[in-house]
Amino acid sequence: MTHPPDSARAPRPADPGAPAVLLVVRHGRTPLTAQGAFSGSGGADPELSDDGRADAARVAGLLAGLVAGLVAGQVAGQVPAASPSGPLPDVGRVDHLVCSPLARTRQTARIIGDRLGLQPVADPAWQEIGFGAWDGLRYDEVAARWPRELLAWQGSATVAPPGGESLAAFAEQVRAARSRLVAAHPGRTVAVVTHATPARVVLQEALDAGDAALWRTRVSPGSVTAVRYWRDGGVEVVAVNHLPA
Repeated sequence: MTHPPDSARAPRPADPGAPAVLLVVRHGRTPLTAQGAFSGSGGADPELSDDGRADAARVAGLLAGLVAGLVAGQVAGQVPAASPSGPLPDVGRVDHLVCSPLARTRQTARIIGDRLGLQPVADPAWQEIGFGAWDGLRYDEVAARWPRELLAWQGSATVAPPGGESLAAFAEQVRAARSRLVAAHPGRTVAVVTHATPARVVLQEALDAGDAALWRTRVSPGSVTAVRYWRDGGVEVVAVNHLPA
């Protein structure tokens, strides 16, 4: 006989092992971030500003603190259990560091990697979507020059900016990269330094949400979004757009 759960949270199926944890880090601020401009994979590839380097340092401090926050009493050689509390509950130390190959993400990842003792691995699947002709322009400039195209792009995942990528094609690439990464690191924590759109795609997939959800998530520079993945298909969002102090 099957009994209903005691709360509104439905039970997960039998779990075959510890979850993989994906920490999605948006890069620190750049001069284009301050302008509110589109900044995709085919644009000027700006570097971090001084504020952006400070953003990266704060993330590095947060992730370094995960090591100290592990539950005491671990047996040497075992996969560490994570602290059940704090800003990233049930998240253990970072074992692997991946980044987009663009300058701002590589620089952010380098600051994090230096603090954690990890070498970032660049993966082009995690770079920002291509905005085509809109790269480097502010939203109001794009709205003034391409009003119909902008509305069409915002209204359909299959529409691409002039010379750019559609959200549907881009999301498929990110989901495949996410799946590969999680499968390769069961029971471990992986940090990916990426951009706003890939972070939104990861969260949309984790919540099994529709295309409109891509526009309803704030992903700030220097923020961390954490998701846990079990091999039986269970998924849990731990944190969204967490900004380290």
